[in-house]
Amino acid sequence: MEPGTVSAFIDKIRDLSASKFPESGFATPVMDLTVTSDGGRRVEKVLLSKNGDNYEAKRENEPTLYELNASSVSELQNSAAELKPAPAPVPSKK
Repeated sequence: MEPGTVSAFIDKIRDLSASKFPESGFATPVMDLTVTSDGGRRVEKVLLSKNGDNYEAKRENEPTLYELNASSVSELQNSAAELKPAPAPVPSKK
């Protein structure tokens, strides 16, 4: 992938923050994010579901719910849509 677009997408993931911590309401996931770090040793999966005008997120295998503003999720989706493949390598001359 093209590094600049990947960096922007990762920044949007890092910018996500909870506006509330609802007790219930998580429905069918509409999006899932999986982040692998530490050389593949750490994998985090977050599921997002739509709830009214906002979204709820939860980490896989954890009960805590996080309410996210729709604008933050929209920005994340826009950034994902802007991801571009890396340019093809230029053949070397021999």
